Amino acid sequence: MRTFSRFAAFIVLLIPLGGCSKSNLQPVSVPNYDPDSISAALLQQYDQNRDGNIDRSEAEKCPALKSAFAAIDTDQDQKLNKAELVTRITAYRDSGSLVSATVQVYVKGQPAADHLVVITPESAFSSSFKPAEGKTDANGFTPLRVTGYEALGVPAGLYSITVTNSSGKLLGKVPLGQEIFESGRSSGGAIELQF
Repeated sequence: MRTFSRFAAFIVLLIPLGGCSKSNLQPVSVPNYDPDSISAALLQQYDQNRDGNIDRSEAEKCPALKSAFAAIDTDQDQKLNKAELVTRITAYRDSGSLVSATVQVYVKGQPAADHLVVITPESAFSSSFKPAEGKTDANGFTPLRVTGYEALGVPAGLYSITVTNSSGKLLGKVPLGQEIFESGRSSGGAIELQF
C-alpha cells in the first residue's frame, strides 16, 4: 500500500467487464490513440531538465505516473525514457477492453457512503479519454463508469483521482493519481482510499 500524508491508496484491478443495457448510454468504445504522441506529451510536461527522461523527482508532479514508475521503468535505471513510455502506453491501447475499477472510500476508518469518486485522465490522454465516476454505497464501494458509456470500467491509462463528500467538500490535501491497468496485478481487489 502506498502511503500519502493523510490517506493511503492502492489498486488492484478486476477483469474487464461487458456492457449492461441502458438505452441512453453509448456502447463500449475503447479509444484508439497514438502512444508515441502521448509519450512525447508526457515528456514535454514532466521532463523538467530536458534530458529526454522523467526521473523519480520529476514524476512527483504526476501522481499517476509515480504510481506506475517501477512497472514502466523496465531497465530499472530510475528514469522513464520515451521507449519505455511508448511500450507501456501501447500495452494500454492494445489491451482492447475496459478495465474494471472499483473504489472503496474510508473516512476516519469507516466506509464512506454517498461520496463522489471521479477519475480524470492525465492531460496527455485527455483528448482520447473521458473522465469516469461513481458514487459510493453504504459500504463505501463504487464501480467506475466512463461518463456516457453503457459498461462499467475505464480504458487502461494514467488518471488523477478526486473524492468529494455529499456536501461537495473535496477530501485530501495531496493530489491522488493511479495507473489503471490489469497487467501484472492480482484480481479481486479495489482501489482503496483512506482519508
